[in-house]
Amino acid sequence: MGLRGSGSASSTGLLFFALLLLLPLPASAEPRQVFRVLEEQPPGTWVGTITTRPGFTYRLSELHALFTINATSGDLHTRATIDRESLVSDVMDLVVLSSQPTYPSEVRIVVLDLNDNAPVFPDPSIVVTFKEDTGSGRQLILDTATDADSGTNGVDHSSYRIVGGNEEGRFRLNITLNPSGEGAFLHLVSRGGLDREASPAYQLLVQVEDKGEPRRHGYLQVNVTVQDINDNPPVFSQTLYQARVPEDAPVGASVLQVAAADADEGTNADIRYRLEGAESAGGDGAGGLPFEVDPESGVIRIREALDYESRRQYSLTVQATDRGVPALSGRAEALIHLLDVNDNEPRVKFRYFPATSRFASVDENAAPGTVVALLTVSDADSPAANGNISVAILGGNEQRHFEVQSSKVPNLSLIKVAAALDRERIPTYNLTVAVADNSGAPPPFPSPPSSLTPEGATPAPVSRSSVASLVIFVNDINDHPPVFGQSVYQVNISEEVLPGSYVQGLSATDRDSGLNANLKYNIVSGNELGWFRISEHSGLVTTKSTHTVMAIPPLGVSSTSMAASGGLDRELASQVVLNISARDQGVQPKVSYAQLVVNILDVNDERPQFSQPDGYHVSVAENSPSGTELLVLTAVDGDLGDNGTVRFSLQETEPGMLAAGPLVVPWKVFRLDPVSGRLSTVSQLDREEQGHYLLQILATDLGSPPLSSMAQVNVSLLDVNDNSPIFYPVQYFAHIQENEPAGSYVATVSASDPDLGVNGTVRYSISAGDISRFQIHSQKGVITTKTVLDREEKTAYQLQVVASDGGNLQSQNQAIVTVTVLDTQDNPPVFSQVMYSFVVFENVVLGYHVASIIDREEQAFYQLKVVASAGAITGETVVNIHVRDLNDNSPHFLHAVESVNVVENWSTGHTIFQAKAVDPDEGINGMVHYSLKHNPKDLFHIGEESGAISLTGPLDINAGSYQVEVLASDLGVPQCSSSFILTVSVHDVNDNPPVFDQLSYEVTISELEPVNSRFFSVHASDKDSGPNGEISYSIMEGNAGDAFGIFPDGQLYIKSELDRELQERYTLLVVASDRAVEPLSATVNVTVILEDVNDNRPLFNSTNYVFYYEEEQSGGSFVGKISAVDKDSGSNGEVRYSFEHMQPDFELDVISGEIKSTHQLDRESLMRQRGAAVFTFTVIAMDQGLPKPLRDQATVQVYLKDINDNVPKFLKELYQATISELAANLTQVLRVSASDVDEGSNGLIQYSIIKGNEENQFTIDSGTGQVTLIGKLDHEATASYSLLIQAVDSGTVSLSSVCTLNINVLDENDNSPSFPQSTLFVDVLENMRIGELVSSVTATDLDAGDNADLHYSITGTNNHGTFSISPNTGSIFLAKKLDFETQSIYKLNITAKDKGRPPQSSTMSIVIYVRDYNDNPPTFPPGDIFKSIVENIPIGSSVISVTAHDPDADINGQLTYTIIQQMPRGNHFHIDELKGTIYTNAEIDREFANLFELTVKATDQAVPVESRRFALKNVTILVTDQNDNVPTFVSQNALAADPSAVIGTVLTTIVAADPDEGANGDVEYEIINGDMDTFIVDRYSGDLRVTSALVPSQLMYSFIVAATDLGPERRKSTTEMTVILQGLDGPVFTQPKYITILKEGEPIGTNVISIVAASPRGTEALVEYFIVSVRCEDKMFGRLFTIGRHTGVIQTAAILDREQGARLYLVDVYAIEKSATLPRTQKAEV
Repeated sequence: MGLRGSGSASSTGLLFFALLLLLPLPASAEPRQVFRVLEEQPPGTWVGTITTRPGFTYRLSELHALFTINATSGDLHTRATIDRESLVSDVMDLVVLSSQPTYPSEVRIVVLDLNDNAPVFPDPSIVVTFKEDTGSGRQLILDTATDADSGTNGVDHSSYRIVGGNEEGRFRLNITLNPSGEGAFLHLVSRGGLDREASPAYQLLVQVEDKGEPRRHGYLQVNVTVQDINDNPPVFSQTLYQARVPEDAPVGASVLQVAAADADEGTNADIRYRLEGAESAGGDGAGGLPFEVDPESGVIRIREALDYESRRQYSLTVQATDRGVPALSGRAEALIHLLDVNDNEPRVKFRYFPATSRFASVDENAAPGTVVALLTVSDADSPAANGNISVAILGGNEQRHFEVQSSKVPNLSLIKVAAALDRERIPTYNLTVAVADNSGAPPPFPSPPSSLTPEGATPAPVSRSSVASLVIFVNDINDHPPVFGQSVYQVNISEEVLPGSYVQGLSATDRDSGLNANLKYNIVSGNELGWFRISEHSGLVTTKSTHTVMAIPPLGVSSTSMAASGGLDRELASQVVLNISARDQGVQPKVSYAQLVVNILDVNDERPQFSQPDGYHVSVAENSPSGTELLVLTAVDGDLGDNGTVRFSLQETEPGMLAAGPLVVPWKVFRLDPVSGRLSTVSQLDREEQGHYLLQILATDLGSPPLSSMAQVNVSLLDVNDNSPIFYPVQYFAHIQENEPAGSYVATVSASDPDLGVNGTVRYSISAGDISRFQIHSQKGVITTKTVLDREEKTAYQLQVVASDGGNLQSQNQAIVTVTVLDTQDNPPVFSQVMYSFVVFENVVLGYHVASIIDREEQAFYQLKVVASAGAITGETVVNIHVRDLNDNSPHFLHAVESVNVVENWSTGHTIFQAKAVDPDEGINGMVHYSLKHNPKDLFHIGEESGAISLTGPLDINAGSYQVEVLASDLGVPQCSSSFILTVSVHDVNDNPPVFDQLSYEVTISELEPVNSRFFSVHASDKDSGPNGEISYSIMEGNAGDAFGIFPDGQLYIKSELDRELQERYTLLVVASDRAVEPLSATVNVTVILEDVNDNRPLFNSTNYVFYYEEEQSGGSFVGKISAVDKDSGSNGEVRYSFEHMQPDFELDVISGEIKSTHQLDRESLMRQRGAAVFTFTVIAMDQGLPKPLRDQATVQVYLKDINDNVPKFLKELYQATISELAANLTQVLRVSASDVDEGSNGLIQYSIIKGNEENQFTIDSGTGQVTLIGKLDHEATASYSLLIQAVDSGTVSLSSVCTLNINVLDENDNSPSFPQSTLFVDVLENMRIGELVSSVTATDLDAGDNADLHYSITGTNNHGTFSISPNTGSIFLAKKLDFETQSIYKLNITAKDKGRPPQSSTMSIVIYVRDYNDNPPTFPPGDIFKSIVENIPIGSSVISVTAHDPDADINGQLTYTIIQQMPRGNHFHIDELKGTIYTNAEIDREFANLFELTVKATDQAVPVESRRFALKNVTILVTDQNDNVPTFVSQNALAADPSAVIGTVLTTIVAADPDEGANGDVEYEIINGDMDTFIVDRYSGDLRVTSALVPSQLMYSFIVAATDLGPERRKSTTEMTVILQGLDGPVFTQPKYITILKEGEPIGTNVISIVAASPRGTEALVEYFIVSVRCEDKMFGRLFTIGRHTGVIQTAAILDREQGARLYLVDVYAIEKSATLPRTQKAEV
């Protein structure tokens, strides 16, 4: 492939051409390749590999749904599972396109069939019909199966067989194969022997196989219905029926029902009953019997009045006949017994306990079986007639709490408790007790005629009854424990809440009454601290009140040291769980419990408490290293948060508190961590300097204000044996008389060791000297003789004594003891005084005749022993030294800070505090005088000597406190002093009484506001402060019944239950008192108005009202009046009356309580309905209170008095009878029956036909009501008769009623159904929904009944189950989806068949035209579309025609074409909208694109536009080449060569590119001008070689090279080449490497950089510049840049694209010095 010539519009640049040179030559399209693949293979299945070429990649011309191609290998794979049956064709053509230069390959893929589809019948289930008398051989045609698979995988039509449902072998299949080999005819054949009664239906399963491997099966369910014939007679359920009937049973009453069954169906099983005759004496056939049978139901009813005394039983023969042709019948006997009845009502009387009581009562805990009342019954009838007496509770016992139990005493019953009673639920019962004789019998009035008494049942005598009301009051028993509203209550209160404050109101309820519901509350546990109290009656929990409150702390006592008395302490208990009981006051009280969890909230009222408040004692070894931990102090603050967070600090040690040693600043010796409390040493300690330290530790919390406490830490230093014994004095002089006995005292040596214990225990021993004559006591240091000394033998002895401590340290200096043995004549030196005394000042300097600094405060007196020696003889005396005081101590206060409380009205001179400081010096040095260093406003004075601080003027309460600094000074010289701060807190004087914020208060509350609820708050203020300004409240007057209480904070609450009906208004006198020692107070009136709550229900003046009312009075007549009273006021006390349930017979005046009738009442109707002539209903009295009205109820009984007012009444208003039009004369049709509930002649009835018998076809028996046929019937002339029959009673003023008898004349089936037309044409849309109505057909049949009852079916069709028909209505519905393209016309045969015997039928045709719906998108032919054209063809040339097909009709199938996408982009082609022909629309340049891919869209023209469908198709157009481009040079036009290059050396390769392909793009090279003798270029490769020796003095060579393509019309281009000879010492560039940045996309000629080189021989030398290479990452690029030959300015020669080219270019530039005689060049890199 070549590149476009300079005339092309392409702007891709030289880089583009250089890249294209690397591509292989193009190739033509490959021949079609064919592959095969099996369907149903998984995605990724290999299909085949196309023929590929090296270096090319491949792709499908369009994205294919089923196949993909590997771009490198050319492997074709499936993209998805392929279903051959769902494909339009099993052959698919694809176009595979290669990479540039593109060439196409055509691929055909054939999808091979698998046996993956089973045979399918048109309908999975069908229904067919055979008559049960059908003989063997009758057959019906069945639809055959189809298979979506093809060839050998298709249906095996010889394999049909019945595989299920034919166990009896009644059917077989007959298969007739089509001679063509395609398809078959399938028949279902009957083998005979069908019996509908044994098997009314069969479900046959037909199976067929296909011919594939493995074989697949299809199934058809054939539902065979067996049609009935009349081959079974009716059969009665019993051969003998028996019944018992009371003698007074009303006419028309049902006696019994006979039932016969017929195994046939339809009219063959439609049974009619009739009575045939009688076997009893005197019977003259059915006409003389007092009974009749309903021909349809078989119910035997009373036709005439019965009389037990004249005849006691009847025997009837009942015949049952079906309506089949011919008719079949069966018979049964019915035996009816008459029963005697009574006619007197029983009477009731109650007896209560005790006998004197006027009502019944029972304790609510009475056990089941407890007798509540006695009931006695009396009845005037004889026992034989009235039978057993029964007592039942009809009303008021819905909960079944009571029962009636008979006793052994005749006619005596007991009313007993039957279940547990609960007075709290039901306090009163109003029982309606009914007493009846002949228990279980119906009342003595006509009952519904459906009552049957079959043989074996208990006789049904007449039962007479009466009712009575029994009111039972339930006495309360303490059977309910109190119930708290919650089992656990939670409340949060502050620990500084005032005594007596509200905590929580607990409330329990008790469903008992009286004392049993009177609750008392108590705290049973959890109040061990005594912080809370509970109101015994209300359950109100408050903090416990305190009776004394200290207003002002005493003088000299800090206010923070006062502990609250009687208050809460969270630190003692943060949560208190009170167990509270509620106990009722019953005889056997019941108790319930609840928990009140009181969470106490923290305030900063706890000082930190050290773990050892009495002090700590800690020991540490002396000389321990600095930082040694002594102990970790812990202090606990019971408060929370910052209030409980403790910090530690060291306080300065007070004088006198140190165990020994000098005054030490503690933090110089010890360190205390303020957070952890770790106490450690700062430096090493020496026990001998100071053995004990007493430290003051302050623990302070972080509360506001903070609280603190102090603890002492006594640090004892443990001794370490770091001191040797020291003798003092070191020399001892002793003398002893000679001849003293052994053991005589010589001297005592003394050594001291400042260590302790064993380390300080000194032991003595003689280390040198005559130990044979002397000995020393090891502990006391006493030296004694061991023998008698002789002066003549030796006059003096010198002993050396060593002292050792327990740690084996010895004294550094040994004691020297000189012992002189005295002669009896020798005299030792004698001092002038036995004792000497001296005085010396403390703190004298060293050398002042003392050994160290003396401190009088440590030791004020010393005693010395002085020895004088005279030769060997010594003498001794005692020297006493008294240390005189110096003023070296300052006075010291016990505390650095003090506080005191004072009262604002204390007078001048009042002493408020006693200051005290001590000074350990003596005399005037220790005498302390006091003064005030800081005296605010000169309000204070201090006694100079006494230290008493007093007032000099009045204090200001608003100042709050004063800071006074007290100075203590001694009288020594120089004077010493110290000071402390006294905080004077000024407290209020109670000089202001409380003041309420209102003169009076008024509040309205509901009377049902619960006890303990807080409903109002009063507020008073007091200008005083402290306790004088703290206010407490109390109620002084007006609190009748102790109804209200008040909390310390002024909140009023309800202390006991309120009742507006007892007291409506309270005026409370509330007192506000301050908490001073002598309190002041104020009062205010609080008016509490109780708002009425509907808490009283209306009460009737009677619980049971009885009224007597005569029947037949006009509506609105007065019946009676009820009355109730309500204690509440307003609407809460307004009573309105109503019925509990709507009473259609009565109305109740809602205000007056008068009851009136709403219409005339009929006693007989009531008796029929209820069995008693009484109305019992409940009336409600309801107030108008809110939110829920209260009510009471009472029972009202209204008894009706009888009059004669009833007409005869037919059992039915409408009788229905059927009779065949062929019935014979005197055939009985039906017997009508009427009854009259009146007695005597008023109930004697006569029957007559008064209308509808104008043809005199029928007659009626006046006494029995039997209707009989007396004429000839014709169904076609008159299909039915409607007779109006009258029944008249025999009363003085006769009453009558009528009924209608409709007689249907049964038709014979002699007419066929008839359609109004023989053919019907119907249009439907193909998108009709399944189940939608298509059309309706209607046939008519002149017959009636089943003979005209038509059944519609589709009997002949090319329907394939597409349509269904309603068998009853003839409506035709769509059963399967329509497809116009598959089938556009359907022809159906519709058959209408009646249900006559035999049936008649007729048929019509329906032609259904399917109207097209745009349900198919256009489809292009399968396979890719590929076309090759020559470039530069004229615009408008036809390229290819692309057509699609749309199976829809009309505009739904008319297509238009558009090109929706062209690749590469541009408008190179357009398409004829109607024909689909593609034309060129712009110049086609193969060098621009050798392949175009178009997406063509075919769209149908359906309306509306939104419903249009479309299809897309890719069209691939290959552009073939023409020689329309000249070669273009790509290689650089300059190169640098070594002057010594030998002949034949290749200097470079000249490259020119031609974007044409084939010979049009092949290029030949030649030198056509210039140094043609020095160089030669290879014609085909472009290699430039040296042909003769290069001459260095020439510096550079130039020549012209031509590049010519090999096309038919050869095209040529030329370029000038410059060969630079390399040399040394060339021009010098300003820098060896240049770097610059260039934006991509800059136009050609854009300056890139300017480089400069100068000759080292001067600026006059001419320098020229040449680009010899452009490279990037070892790749060479073409002429992307140019350089000014004389200027050195580099410019772009192509438009650069960073994404397509390189990011970094390296340009090699040569500079040559033109004026040199030898090559002088230099290279630079840019």
